[in-house]
Amino acid sequence: MDLRFQSPPAIQYPIDLQQDVRKNPPFISFMEPANRDRKPKPTESTPDSTSPDSTPQSLEEDFFASDPTVPPPAAPPSFASKRPFRILIADDNAANRKVVRTIVERLGYEPIEASNGKEAFAEFKKGKVDFLFTDIDMPEMDGIETAIAIRAHEKASEEKRQKAEIIAVTANPQPETRSRCRTAGMNGFLEKPVDEEAIKTQLLASWKRVKRRNASP
Repeated sequence: MDLRFQSPPAIQYPIDLQQDVRKNPPFISFMEPANRDRKPKPTESTPDSTSPDSTPQSLEEDFFASDPTVPPPAAPPSFASKRPFRILIADDNAANRKVVRTIVERLGYEPIEASNGKEAFAEFKKGKVDFLFTDIDMPEMDGIETAIAIRAHEKASEEKRQKAEIIAVTANPQPETRSRCRTAGMNGFLEKPVDEEAIKTQLLASWKRVKRRNASP
């Protein structure tokens, strides 16, 4: 029998297999055995892919949120829309102005700013301001002088009545300073550093006062 056309001897298979393993090493995966008795935890979900209710909630929310036929919810009225003051912040320190500006902007206002009392009084005369947060110690014209100038301008007007709310914002809470502010015609006094609660409380008190003034003949 001619052995040239027969299969290679069996002893050659391990050699060929060894060469093939060197070229293509096998991939071995270690998997933990399936636990047929394991029950899903209460927090686990086992959705049925064939069920029409198996759509993830997040996808449903995204789908309905983008539906143009569903109107968006109405935004609640802002603090400012109920108390429409036109606010001016006067302070020679930009960081102090930013603190007050950030708070009133969160409440829905769009304040304007002045770096001294002279600029603040000029804005007031334009008729664009009816609420002033003012520092006391400022160059050119301080907060006390600004309040006196505003009250004098109001008395000289045709209506001859107080219109603007003027609130002192100062780091000097001494009784003498409070007395000077009151004498100058200011309506309130806030001590630095101010926070949102103090600003809101003052705006609420001022709004009540403005409504009473507007209701009186």
